[in-house]
Amino acid sequence: IGDAPWPLKKMVDGLGLESYCEWGGHISHDEAVFEMQKANALLLIIPDTVGANGILTGKLFEYLGSKRLIVGIGPKHGDAATILRECNAGEMFERSEENIMFGWLCEKIDLWKSGKEYALSNDSIKNYTRETLAKRLAVLLD
Repeated sequence: IGDAPWPLKKMVDGLGLESYCEWGGHISHDEAVFEMQKANALLLIIPDTVGANGILTGKLFEYLGSKRLIVGIGPKHGDAATILRECNAGEMFERSEENIMFGWLCEKIDLWKSGKEYALSNDSIKNYTRETLAKRLAVLLD
């Protein structure tokens, strides 16, 4: 959901995966949250840039709130990966780990096919709500 860059669309077409993708434009935040909650898994990509280990996108927190499985691509030992592990919310893969990611995804797809829906129930997610983080910041500022 949202705008996808032309090179990504070209890559998907080149791999013969266009029938598995729907490209949509921007939607409201409420609609985006609704779509996240309907998904079986959510893709989180941390940019490949200097300082990537410390990048925490707003999308990560939205994904945690949706309580859906998160497939991350980015620094395996970065802050986002640490939060995914802490919350048992999914897995972060380095860009070079295509085969490992493929095997992990196959396992999750097999679980899904057997009727086992993946929904997060870890209480650690509560540590990353806006309310909790705002309270922690207020204590620091006080």
